[in-house]
Amino acid sequence: MKRSKIRAAKPKKASAAKSRQGRCKAAVASRPNLKIQLLDVPQELRQLIPEVSETEHKLYFLEIDGTSPALVGLLDILSKDKADLEKLMRNVRLQLGLRSAIRAEAKARWGGRESQRKILEIKATRGSSRLFVFFSEPGRMIVATNTYWKASNNKTKQNHAFDTAAKLREMYLSEHTKRSKAK
Repeated sequence: MKRSKIRAAKPKKASAAKSRQGRCKAAVASRPNLKIQLLDVPQELRQLIPEVSETEHKLYFLEIDGTSPALVGLLDILSKDKADLEKLMRNVRLQLGLRSAIRAEAKARWGGRESQRKILEIKATRGSSRLFVFFSEPGRMIVATNTYWKASNNKTKQNHAFDTAAKLREMYLSEHTKRSKAK
């Protein structure tokens, strides 16, 4: 075997962001006894999102077994392209302030498949970042599930991101239903 082939065969080290995303994807897998909770907006993103009293809805991040796919994704976007994150957060602020779920199709859209109908994809204006959210029934809450970086027109990857958000929503709702029945 030639030396160049040996080098090519060595596994490449994954970046910290990719390893965090891998842990988040592993947490999404169907397992019993998952710890599911909602996180408040972290300090790194607080300056980009208005206070609760200024908006119609409040934004939360879904956390599963100690990791939040949406939060990890947004912090990854912050390290890659802060301007794109600011564009995305501008549209998140718009959705937080609306009384009804959606008004501007250019800034957000609902999922296309039947299982994705309750998932809202908020887009960065002329940007590549996307944030997937759903509106929680018990209150005026928007729950962020995961992110997606749209680098091309690959509908398969985008549908996979919608499907992940739909799975996370179902996990949250089943856990929320269990808790409300226990009370």
